[in-house]
Amino acid sequence: MVVKRQIPNRNGEHQIFSIDEKEDHVVLVRYLSTDIKEVDIPSIIDAKPVTHIAGDCFFNHPEICDVRFPDTVTFIGMQAFALCKGIKELLLPDSVTEIEELAFRDCTGLRKIVLPASLKVLRRGVFCFCYLPDDVEIVLNEGLETIEGGVFSSGGINNFFTLKIPDSMQNIAKEAFSPGMKIITSRPINEDWFI
Repeated sequence: MVVKRQIPNRNGEHQIFSIDEKEDHVVLVRYLSTDIKEVDIPSIIDAKPVTHIAGDCFFNHPEICDVRFPDTVTFIGMQAFALCKGIKELLLPDSVTEIEELAFRDCTGLRKIVLPASLKVLRRGVFCFCYLPDDVEIVLNEGLETIEGGVFSSGGINNFFTLKIPDSMQNIAKEAFSPGMKIITSRPINEDWFI
């Protein structure tokens, strides 16, 4: 059953969430506040860990500038943070093992992305249409094995940032990267990786 909960953030502001309380965990279904810039995803609600952020949960909240994730979160759903244009840093804890397609699409404010070592697959279009700047800092940790297509796609617009591929990488899909991106890897560069 989906219910509403008010959870204070680090500044004492009351964040409002719709949640789905399961037998042993909580799913954040929808973020309902509209005027809070610093969001703290709760680690526990009603004595159960918050493990899932559902698809579209934070969809189109450009007012959010900062999100803190607890180390209870394991799953981030499709388009969960799409169009959150104010987020500048995305620091995901190692508890996160799955991020679905398009989860952070159109997050045009991003300047730093640190993905967890527990993440094995970077899904299709996760950071598409973010138009990341040349000096963006992206950390793909050892442990990542697959990059699917269009992860950093910008609709044909060149991206000129540098991306270091970890040695754990096993599979990079055709058209994973936008033109202009500089890829640093111990593997031979394959032109099919670029759109």
